[in-house]
Amino acid sequence: MPSIGTRPNRREERTTCYYRGYKHTKAWGSSRKIVYRCSQFRKGCRGTIEYTIATMGYSSVRPHTCSNAVVASGVIDALEVMMVHDLASGVFVPVYYVLGTARDESAYWNMIHFVPQGTDRQLQPAEIICDSEDALQNAIQTQFPNTIVVGCLFHMKQAYTNSQYAALNFSLFVLLRPFWLRPSS
Repeated sequence: MPSIGTRPNRREERTTCYYRGYKHTKAWGSSRKIVYRCSQFRKGCRGTIEYTIATMGYSSVRPHTCSNAVVASGVIDALEVMMVHDLASGVFVPVYYVLGTARDESAYWNMIHFVPQGTDRQLQPAEIICDSEDALQNAIQTQFPNTIVVGCLFHMKQAYTNSQYAALNFSLFVLLRPFWLRPSS
């Protein structure tokens, strides 16, 4: 026989649900939907969700105000970080971090120019591995003309795939354009 207190509260099983990391308590229900509110409702949170019986799914009605978490957008304005590594004792050790605010050739040239200027030496790297960005590779070739520039294979494949999709979309446009735009023969 189970001891007292080990049996779950039956009312709590029917009146609470967890959705996207929040605990919700049943506010009211009808034959079409059940509305739940955040369990922090008494502390001022206005988060609510609806469970629609016809679709058997949840939908968020009001956002939560009880969370202290910072929610970031999926698309953010990112700044590029350029890191210069030196092979010392068999491991790559970061030597310089440069935060880039632009992605044009002059900005890359300035970033690369400050590395030899900061060392007070004439650098002659054998090879440089970087993204497959034309502006970056041109800036590297300008600063270090005898250096082999190796582009990242992932970014090269990504650029190739994007160019193939662009060519495919253009050819589909040419094939599917309306007849009145076609040149007369």
